[in-house]
Amino acid sequence: MPTANFAQLSQALEQRQIAVWNAKSARWQGIPVALSSLTIDPLSWESLSIDAKSVLDAFPYLLTWLQRKERSLLWQALFSRLSDSEKWAAMQNPKDTWGHATLRFDLYWHKTQWMVIEVNCTIPAMQAYSDMLMEAWQEATRVQILPRTSNSLDLWNSLASLYYANGGLAKKPVVLILHRSGDSQLAELEYHQHQWSSFADVLCATPEVCRVDHDGIYVGNRKIDLVYRHVFASVLESYPEWVPLLKKNRTFHIYNPISAHYEVKGFLALLSEVASDAALSAEVGLNPVHIRGINRRVPWTRLIHSYSNGLLNSPSDVTEDYFTSDIEDLVVKNSVGYGGQSVFIGGEWFSERSQNRLQKLMNVTETVTPKSFFNWIVHTSSDTWIVQKRMEGHRFNSEIIGKDGVKSTVDGFADASIFLNTSSSSPPRCGGVSRFGDHAIVNIGAGGGLVPFLIG
Repeated sequence: MPTANFAQLSQALEQRQIAVWNAKSARWQGIPVALSSLTIDPLSWESLSIDAKSVLDAFPYLLTWLQRKERSLLWQALFSRLSDSEKWAAMQNPKDTWGHATLRFDLYWHKTQWMVIEVNCTIPAMQAYSDMLMEAWQEATRVQILPRTSNSLDLWNSLASLYYANGGLAKKPVVLILHRSGDSQLAELEYHQHQWSSFADVLCATPEVCRVDHDGIYVGNRKIDLVYRHVFASVLESYPEWVPLLKKNRTFHIYNPISAHYEVKGFLALLSEVASDAALSAEVGLNPVHIRGINRRVPWTRLIHSYSNGLLNSPSDVTEDYFTSDIEDLVVKNSVGYGGQSVFIGGEWFSERSQNRLQKLMNVTETVTPKSFFNWIVHTSSDTWIVQKRMEGHRFNSEIIGKDGVKSTVDGFADASIFLNTSSSSPPRCGGVSRFGDHAIVNIGAGGGLVPFLIG
């Protein structure tokens, strides 16, 4: 595991904006960076890439199956909390809303391989952060990983592939990176803007400064040819003129299409359950490649049936007895949570940290037992929850450059992510990033940081 010199890496990082923007304080806050790298051998990465693509290719089959009238309760359990436009997308023919320039599968280590634990479709961030860090790390270490490719340029190639496949004509298109006001990942977007400037005229703008007419999208007097959407569809619903364009995203070249339904955690749980059952797999239409990829890379994950999601009368693998007796080996997640905010590790159930979060969630002051939480999910919570088999995780110990530039150490965990797209003509090539944290729930927003990520 190669390690960088603190002073050399610090100097290289100073030349790059590896930071998040804090809109409240109007300041940049540096992202902590590890001096040690995470290295995955090429054969393992290739195997993971093939399996991950098989998992992704199964998504439209499962969605089509979910849209059947007899599956309405399941559909509601998964998607009822989505916004209007997101629920609209979850009811469309998947072929009409397929065409993602980029997705991110988040991975966690278990025993001998990386497993897919979550999916990010709308804002699969960190392509640019990973590139920026690798540039700095290679500059500091003089370790060259060849062939050196770029996540940001992979993303551009994927966007361009979709643009031309869907009828785009401009040789050097005018590209809008659409983001929300005060976007914390503005440094990433500005990096993309710079990287893509040889191929396109790239603008960064928020919905407030855009003008939407019947014939297209304008920023000032510039008509936009292609939009990289870095803002959730639910947010864009506050700008009603955008909604009809989102629903015709191929016509207006807005990528990614609305697809929040694929990143609902319960969708992955259902995929895991279907792939474990030969009859269900046949009914959904999964082929042996799909089934093999899912069973190899998606850990055992299941929906918890409750009154709120209307599934209590259907068979379930997750009973109260199973939940309470096996809690040490489970991770419990809100199906629509994000950033690790509604994730509870069973092995840490009675820790002060977990109990404080559980009591706040349930609005109680007494100890929350696995039994009381399960009954709260079944009888009280308005959300759908899932359980997932707990994985070992990749232990990670390294010196780090903190957000204030001071050296410290981390003794925790590192995860990984792989970037994919749905275009056969523009497959991702390097497509990875890694993060570290002092806790098994790895999250940059909760104090974690970035790890130099090597395939080689």
